[in-house]
Amino acid sequence: MKHFQDLTTDSDVQIFGHTYRIRAFADYSSTTKGASGHYQACVREDGKMHCVSDRTVREIVDELDLDSYITTLILFEKI
Repeated sequence: MKHFQDLTTDSDVQIFGHTYRIRAFADYSSTTKGASGHYQACVREDGKMHCVSDRTVREIVDELDLDSYITTLILFEKI
């Protein structure tokens, strides 16, 4: 899995001459060195990030540094 340095949920990213912002991402956490683990999704809604894990939804107040996550998918929106 790739770790992203200097990429946060508030980062604007230039791709092919256009500006994008992270709309959502999925990450994987494991406590048993990959033998088993859990996925969660973090989604931007109304300008706020929310992380969803099974039945739990929590609002994220601060920006998230993607280097702290094992990110498996990033969804960008053009701004």
